[in-house]
Order: sequence, then C-alpha cells, then structure tokens
Amino acid sequence: MVRTVGTKLEFDQLLAVASAADRAVVVDFTASWCGPCRMIAPAFEQMSTEFPWVDFVKVDVDENQEVAQAYGVRAMPTFKVICKLAEVGEVRGANEDALRQLIAMHAGSKPKPTVDPEARQRAQREAVAALLSADKSRVRAALETLQKIIGNVLGAPNEPKFRSIKADNKAIQEKVLRCPGGRALLLSAGFEEVDVGMIARPERLVLPDDADLVELEKAKQAIETVLAALATQSEAAASQ
Repeated sequence: MVRTVGTKLEFDQLLAVASAADRAVVVDFTASWCGPCRMIAPAFEQMSTEFPWVDFVKVDVDENQEVAQAYGVRAMPTFKVICKLAEVGEVRGANEDALRQLIAMHAGSKPKPTVDPEARQRAQREAVAALLSADKSRVRAALETLQKIIGNVLGAPNEPKFRSIKADNKAIQEKVLRCPGGRALLLSAGFEEVDVGMIARPERLVLPDDADLVELEKAKQAIETVLAALATQSEAAASQ
C-alpha cells in the first residue's frame, strides 16, 4: 500500500517509525500535472505489494514543497530510498526496471513469518475439511497430487525443482488449485505464494529453503490418512 503524506512533520514521523523498525522507505516525489508520474504510478503501487516489508510513500511536490526542497528534488518523478533516516539511492524519471532494481537492492530480505504450530494445524484441518466438501473423485485427485508434490520434496529436499510449483501448470490448476482447500493445504504445509499479480511472471508456490520439513511430513501423513479413509469408504460402499 502506498501512503501519501501531506506535511514535513508527518513525513519525518514516518521516517522515524520506519528507522526504529529497520524498514526501508521508498519515496515517490510526484506532481498531479506530470505525465510520466501518472504513467509509472500503477507500477509503483504494484511494487508496494511485491515488497510489503518496505514503506512506500508518495509526496506531491506542489502540496509538500518543504520535503521536496529538503531532498533536493528538481525533476518529477524522482524516487528516493531512505534507510535509517539516510538517503541511500535515487532514480529519476519513469524507469520501472531501474526503480525495481533500486528497491530490491535496499529492501533487505523478506521477513520470515512467525508460525504458530496450533494455527498451522488448524489451517490444515480446515483445508482438509474444505477438500472433503468437493466431489470425491476431485478430492482423490487433489490429495494424490499433493501427496506426490510433498513426497518429491521429502525425497530430495535439496532439489530446487521440487520446491517450486507454477500455478499456471494445467495439472496443478485442475487437480489442486481449483479444488476447494487445495491451495490452503499447500500453504499450511509451508509453501508460499510468489510473484502474485506480477505482469509476465506466472504465480508460483514455493517452499522456502528454511521450511520446516517436519511440518511438511505431518502434512503428508494427514493426506495419507484421508486417502486411506476414502479408500475404506469406497470398499465399504462397493461391498454393499
């Protein structure tokens, strides 16, 4: 999300809070009459979703001349990155690639989310319940595909190709992601959504290098338990 600041006091307070939290701040110095500013604005908004651990700020140079003058802004758009109250980089003009590179250089690593084991287990139970609400043939296909995905990772945990799944893969789409609970079960097992909403970059579901494989094994066991129960139900129905 991009925040617009109207006064230097508000801007300085934002920088102070970001500095205390060790967060980088990306500032878009813009103007309502500036064509290139309007052109790159959607990309700037998109980048704020790509780097949610960075603060994105918009300063209108006409409405907030004090901040613009303090940072020596002479042309629009001008983008500046500020870390620990110090300016560390700048891009002038509507250069989307250069801006993304600058942000990536100073953004720092994406913070690893803290995972509550009870919340993870609850998410797995809810995902399985959602799966079981679907047609039984779809449930089995989804679970068997998930079992294979997780089994591949556990069998070769250092193999990158097993840890990254393209969401536009036809089999993954049809068997897992379009089945209720399929995506949620992958996420509860430790996979993370990457490149969501990025133009020309298909969304991926990636298992981080530092993911807890013990939790992944638990997810695999849960899937195997449900598959076994479905098999038992099918056998019972066939014998009647």
